Amino acid sequence: MQQPRAKSTAGGALAVRDLQARYGQVRALHGAALEVQPGELVAIIGPNGAGKTSLLNAIMGLLPATGSVLLDGEELSGVPTEQRVWRGMTLVPERRQLFGSLSVRDNLLLGAFHRRREGAGVAADMEFVFAHFPVLRERQRQIARTLSGGEQQMLAIGRGLMSAPRLLMMDEPLLGLAPLVVREILEVVRALSARGLSILLVEQNAKAALAVADRAYVMERGTVVLHGSASRLAGDPKVQAAYLGGHLEEDRG
Repeated sequence: MQQPRAKSTAGGALAVRDLQARYGQVRALHGAALEVQPGELVAIIGPNGAGKTSLLNAIMGLLPATGSVLLDGEELSGVPTEQRVWRGMTLVPERRQLFGSLSVRDNLLLGAFHRRREGAGVAADMEFVFAHFPVLRERQRQIARTLSGGEQQMLAIGRGLMSAPRLLMMDEPLLGLAPLVVREILEVVRALSARGLSILLVEQNAKAALAVADRAYVMERGTVVLHGSASRLAGDPKVQAAYLGGHLEEDRG
């Protein structure tokens, strides 16, 4: 198979400081902080309701929050979500949120909507997605809702890549997938990271997340309680006891 072209992924440094957010009277984030260095793959693990999804939504501007979110040194607090996409970050949401009545190809093109005048660039990036997920090339005319769960997840990741991000955030990309599909998606995640794309991964399968990540954060009650190299956390007895005995429950935080 022809090797995918190397995408331009310069930058992608994320710095989050003291994020505070609520759902009504319920506090979702309480001073959450983390960093992602350029080209780094960082995982976030933690118990059900810890605020992991809320953290991604706050970084993306989908959840109103106070604090600081910087991408390559540029402050994005108060910047609308669509402008955060234009400036280089994207989120592959939990449960994919595809346009089920549209084709695979149209879903991918919508991921590049803000780049629609970059004809050649958009076409090249679609080839990049197809090179990583050949089944999407085969089924590019197929209606998205008729795909299998694993294929829909590949499409969701591909749609995120079509925005040409410097920082790709993914929320539970392995949820409910068969082991063979999990391995395939993790291989793509590793390949994207190796090509210099910065990745922030929330994943209930803590064992899988720590196996591919460079560093990781553990969240509880809306804040980070532990962080370090993924290998060190994987060997931490407390982390092993809490999270590595099996899959975590689905995060509703």
